[in-house]
Amino acid sequence: MSNSYVNKRSLNDIGQFIFVEDGLDKADIIIVPGAPEPLLAVQAARLWKSRYAPFVLVSGKFSYKNNSFEEEAKNLEEINLPATEAEYLASVLLREGVRKSNILVENNSTNTFENARYCAAMLKGNDLKRIILCCQAFHARRALMTFQSEFPGVEVLVAPVNTKNIMYNNWYETEEGYNLVMGELIKCGKYFTVDGMFQKIFYKNN
Repeated sequence: MSNSYVNKRSLNDIGQFIFVEDGLDKADIIIVPGAPEPLLAVQAARLWKSRYAPFVLVSGKFSYKNNSFEEEAKNLEEINLPATEAEYLASVLLREGVRKSNILVENNSTNTFENARYCAAMLKGNDLKRIILCCQAFHARRALMTFQSEFPGVEVLVAPVNTKNIMYNNWYETEEGYNLVMGELIKCGKYFTVDGMFQKIFYKNN
């Protein structure tokens, strides 16, 4: 594809908005929102072994668009898959050397808002100051906005993982990447125009 993209400035601006990456610091916990993507757990394990946080929380049942994790994860070249995204990610963490006692599992969420909400419920009362979020790079902005809304007062640092070969500098070069990122942009608006979200964003009910 030619470098003379239509709306190149806007494409660059959208990329800067969607693809979030933070400098990392020590945190209370690493959280991995559910997806059939082993690289998320590999990244979380690397951070755990580097002592960025003492615990890793993996979250997810399977997408509400699917009837099972096996259906959702049909592209994974593995046999005997577990029943949920979280259990699968936990198995990868174990293979990567994370101790079982340092892994927390949330098995019920079926979308990003539920990931954040159910994780927040699990961790309620733990006086968290900072969390590290390991998510797919093209999902980073929506994941960040969602976890910020469910963890008010907690610093959320994003440690993104490049998946599907969709990255900040190439997402608009393929139809798949373009549609995924534009879909994320739409979802960022839709997620945050539901009833009560304005109040939650500005902590008016907290």
